[in-house]
Amino acid sequence: MTSEQTIIEIIAQHAHLSERDIRPDTALSWSLMSDINNDVCFALLANISTPDALACKTVAQYLHLVSRHT
Repeated sequence: MTSEQTIIEIIAQHAHLSERDIRPDTALSWSLMSDINNDVCFALLANISTPDALACKTVAQYLHLVSRHT
């Protein structure tokens, strides 16, 4: 599984959506970002600050952020 697939899976779980419903322009809920980021960091052994994650408004922005840290 690629890093992107892992991230999409984690986002889908937290947002209670199907993975196929997650697109680059899917908005990310500020209230879920802390939990999403914690799980992504654990799964990918990354160190991404919560404030940086909270600044991401879409899946594409978050994927870009993660790619800079992995």
